[in-house]
Amino acid sequence: METYLVHPDKIQEKALKAFLKALEVPYEIKSDVLPDHVKSGIRKGQDDIKAGKSFSLAEFKEKTRPFDGSPACNHIRNSIKNF
Repeated sequence: METYLVHPDKIQEKALKAFLKALEVPYEIKSDVLPDHVKSGIRKGQDDIKAGKSFSLAEFKEKTRPFDGSPACNHIRNSIKNF
């Protein structure tokens, strides 16, 4: 069995449903709506960025380089945990 993903407009959707019904082809309609937990995570990320809780890829790489156990490294490790 094959699966076809189509993106009809409203007029096409009506014709497509009639066509599938006439041929007795089973079909299901799925919405492109994101689940609530995904939308919530996106909002939280956007809020974090607005609040200044973000850093560049270069800063991330610098913060996550191997730790040597020095007090400065321990401070960075703790700040990452609390971020």
